[in-house]
Amino acid sequence: MRDRSRQIGFSQRIRLEWLERTAYLVLAGNDNESINTALAEFLQDKLSIGGKAQRGNREKAITILMKIWSNVPSELTSLRDSGLSLFKSLPRDVHIAIHWGMAMAVYPFWGAVASSTGRLLRLQGTASASQVQRRLREKYGERETVSRDISQSPPQEDRRSATSELAHRSLSCCEHGSLRNPHQPNWLPRSVPVRA
Repeated sequence: MRDRSRQIGFSQRIRLEWLERTAYLVLAGNDNESINTALAEFLQDKLSIGGKAQRGNREKAITILMKIWSNVPSELTSLRDSGLSLFKSLPRDVHIAIHWGMAMAVYPFWGAVASSTGRLLRLQGTASASQVQRRLREKYGERETVSRDISQSPPQEDRRSATSELAHRSLSCCEHGSLRNPHQPNWLPRSVPVRA
């Protein structure tokens, strides 16, 4: 098994609606080939429009989406299945926390993003992309993908990065008990990989 803890893995901006689509395709019982085909059709007018590259942005985004919800590492299958069960019972406005949890489990880099963002939000009430980047470069080094993945986020009116907005919304879901389900206790904390 490859050590995912030092991988970044995200090379494309992934939209919430794409994560929703992928999760629902998995919930509907589609196989990997069908999901891949459906996502390629769905993203046809959203990414790599008119592009002929063998491995363009659309294909890279599909790989990320599928790894989060369809082709999860074997040790994360039960977590994924529990997350999908939550989708059925929880309102759509809290699904963002489930997507965030699966992204953190599959791509631990996003756990580091959430951790850095959360610390900044607790300390000062805001978290800019440059502040999060600085903390992540300390951990992951001067990689282009660290800067690009965080700085791609569109600016928010209140100057928080989109990453901090996602983290803030996810934390709000947890603080208000939106992810509590008597059949799936403590789902989000289980998505965070434990490091030795």
